[in-house]
Amino acid sequence: MPAECTWNAKTGELSFKFSGEQKEIFAQIAEFQDVFNNTECGVCGGDQIRFVVRGAKTKQGKDVEYYELRCVERNDDGSLSCRARLSFGQSLDLKTIFPKRKDDEGGYLPNNGWTVYQSPTEAAPPPPRRQEPAPKGFGGFNSPPAQPARSAGGGPPPHAPIEDETGF
Repeated sequence: MPAECTWNAKTGELSFKFSGEQKEIFAQIAEFQDVFNNTECGVCGGDQIRFVVRGAKTKQGKDVEYYELRCVERNDDGSLSCRARLSFGQSLDLKTIFPKRKDDEGGYLPNNGWTVYQSPTEAAPPPPRRQEPAPKGFGGFNSPPAQPARSAGGGPPPHAPIEDETGF
C-alpha cells in the first residue's frame, strides 16, 4: 500500500502517513523504519546524511540503480571528513529496499553496515566484525551435543544395559 511522505528541506525531517488495517500499518512502519531511521553515520556518528541514487549499467548492459545513504560531515575547512556510506539491497520484485548489514557469509558488518571506500592499493585489513557468534555451551544451535552420563567409577552410564559374561 502506498504511503505519503513529506520532507522539510530546512530541518531534514521526514514524516510519513500510512493507511490500512492495523497489521498492514505495523508492517509499513517496520519497513520504513529500517530504511529511514538511519539518522546518524555508523562510522563517525555525524548527522549530516544524504540520500543517493546512482544509475549504472551491468556488464550485460542492463540499467540498474544503487541506493545508499552517505555521510557528508565536513571539516572546519569545508572538506568532507567521513564519506561513509550505507548501501541498500533491493527485493526481487524491485519494489522495496533494505539496508545491507551483513557480509556475503552472513556475518554482521562493522559499524552497522556503514563502510568507507578504500582503494585496492591501500590494502587495509578487513575491519573486525561487530557481533561475534554466541559462545558454545549456552544453549541454542551453537551448543555441543549432550554427552552420556558416566558413573563415578568411569564405567558405562547408569542407564546403559549391563552385559553378562557371555557378552549378551
